[in-house]
Amino acid sequence: MSAKRPKRIPTLSHLQRVCVTEATTATKATNIPQALRKRKRNSSSTASSVTAVCVDSSGDERDGTAKEGERNDYEEHGEELEDEDEDEPDPPIPISFSISVYSKKEFKKSIKNRRATASGILKLDNSLSEYKFCRAVYKKVRKLASVVASEDNTRILFTIARSVPNPIELDDESTTFEHMMETASVMTKPAVTLAVVLDDGNETSSSDEKDAGKATKTRKKSKVPSEKDIDPANASINLKIQLLRNKYICNTADGSDHCYVNENGKHIPLGHSHFRTWAAAMEDGTCTDEAPPNHHLFDENAPSQSSLLQRRIAAQANARAPATPVINNHFTIPDALLNFLPRTDQDRLPPLTLAPASASTPASAPAPALVSALIPASVPASAISDTLLPPGTMISMLAEQP
Repeated sequence: MSAKRPKRIPTLSHLQRVCVTEATTATKATNIPQALRKRKRNSSSTASSVTAVCVDSSGDERDGTAKEGERNDYEEHGEELEDEDEDEPDPPIPISFSISVYSKKEFKKSIKNRRATASGILKLDNSLSEYKFCRAVYKKVRKLASVVASEDNTRILFTIARSVPNPIELDDESTTFEHMMETASVMTKPAVTLAVVLDDGNETSSSDEKDAGKATKTRKKSKVPSEKDIDPANASINLKIQLLRNKYICNTADGSDHCYVNENGKHIPLGHSHFRTWAAAMEDGTCTDEAPPNHHLFDENAPSQSSLLQRRIAAQANARAPATPVINNHFTIPDALLNFLPRTDQDRLPPLTLAPASASTPASAPAPALVSALIPASVPASAISDTLLPPGTMISMLAEQP
């Protein structure tokens, strides 16, 4: 029987190897960043000394053996640096905001017909709060459009290309502002379009004031003349013109409001030239308001006496109707069909006469002239069938032909 082996008593070198192995595993588990390892040269030398102890178990503490206090200091210092690296904030990202200022009335129009009062570009960081962002936008609008923008009279809407195509208004909820900043920050070239809508009562653009000043300069004065502006020499004539207008009002539908009916009962339309001539003649005493003066305007035979409407109606009534188009039909008859048509009265077939039935000539037999016209003389009688005719009828008809 073999003797049992005695149990191995752990030596000092074995205990050192176990402790150093556990320390190396804990150092690797800390997962220190590569940049930290490059900055700390002491950490690499310490790790080398620890690995050297694992390889060499001679127990010589002077050759590359890490002290327990130094290893603990390295682990604590590494953890502190790692926490500082994690808490370091990201650098701010600059975002370009394209601002367009609209009035409330102008913003209701379609995008194609919408015209901005002013526009500009504002660059801000994504690290700003919503309050500071709005303050910066209001300040930019005040500089662009010369208006005092505030939260009470201003609306801010944003759009982002290929991400937020429809305008979204920045309201009291912070989620809308955060959504705008987060969406713009991930873009290659962060850009946001802002539409600032102002109330119509607060819009006092300098360009509009200039346009209003130009309009007042070019506008013509339209003033109703008063009695002082009328020449005293024409006052009497104007009264007579008004008298004639009130007297000769035409109630017939002849196209004129004022007419004079002469002795023949013909309506002579009256215009301003007629009233002015009549009133001037009354002023001279050559006529009265009952009869017009002897003037070519009041001649019923003058071609220009009819009103414009009457002349147009007469022209339409006397308009020549368009001529009826002439249609010529050309028919081409083939020569083969002409042989069947009678050319002269002699070639026409005689009328068919039915004779009373007899033993020699039955009622169903056709006339000899019809048979001779239908059957040529060159056709022999033996070639004609007597199926539809009584026996011997066709032969007797052909025999009677001249």
